[in-house]
Amino acid sequence: MKKLSDYVSKKKDIDLIKKNSLVAKVSKDNPKYFIVEKRDNIDLLVDDLLVDAYKILYDKNIKVIDFALNKDSIKDGAYLSISYDALDDKNKVLANVYAQRSMIKIEDQDGEKVATFSVKVDDNINLDEVSKTFETWANSFFFKDVLYGMMSIEESNKEVLETARRYGFILKSIGEIPMQDLSFFRSMEYFDYISGNYFATEELAKKHNEYRRIVGRN
Repeated sequence: MKKLSDYVSKKKDIDLIKKNSLVAKVSKDNPKYFIVEKRDNIDLLVDDLLVDAYKILYDKNIKVIDFALNKDSIKDGAYLSISYDALDDKNKVLANVYAQRSMIKIEDQDGEKVATFSVKVDDNINLDEVSKTFETWANSFFFKDVLYGMMSIEESNKEVLETARRYGFILKSIGEIPMQDLSFFRSMEYFDYISGNYFATEELAKKHNEYRRIVGRN
């Protein structure tokens, strides 16, 4: 039985995560709320005992906000936070039921509504069971479309103009910005020709298109 005293967290410092090539550049989000560049990077960024639960949520296209499970967080316990705003209606209903039953906490954090599932941890608890508890919780959510890290062309162009103006540029249209400078102002850098949207990562675009293919929507 793995106990807290035997567990060494592999979670990286958030400042390192922000600079790391393993995560996407998402300038509009709080830097703490990173998006993994690829699924394989989850193993390198997330605490070992939360990796499987994180992957389950990622595969269901649910945006994970934050996570913690280490022997320095006994007071706060272990937790996984997901974006409530990026859930579809069916999953929001499920989250609301969990909140009503005091199984999760839904609160506003830096302009984004966040749902957090947590488990109290002490030195006598079986961490393998804690890990399985998180996996069971993650499995309860429904597979959905990607509703985060995505912008339409119109939304992206509006953001580019607003960002450029904040930097002091006098612009009437996005066409006045040199092509080589566009990526500096645009937070969603990967353009997907299939859907016609910008995405934070190429993998998110593929996940969005795969969902559309599975459910038979255009």
